[in-house]
Amino acid sequence: MGGFFVDVVIGYITRAIRNAWRAGGSAEWIAVEATVTAEPTKSSGYGGTSVEFPYTYRVQGELYTGLHEEPCWFLESEYMERFAKGRTFVVR
Repeated sequence: MGGFFVDVVIGYITRAIRNAWRAGGSAEWIAVEATVTAEPTKSSGYGGTSVEFPYTYRVQGELYTGLHEEPCWFLESEYMERFAKGRTFVVR
């Protein structure tokens, strides 16, 4: 049981660091509004639970798509509501 918990914690930290590292170089990029295109889904695996949602955004008229995975421990419902289909948020 203890080994499983350690694996979950290490996996969660790894995913959180990966997301922060990806965002780190984006401070100079332009900020645009993105729209969530489908209801978020929960998944469980190495590192615990995560919420994943697809989105679209436009830069200079060009349409782009993305898929974001957010690791979460106890806030799944908060993320599910925050990133519900049709919601908007800022991306770089």
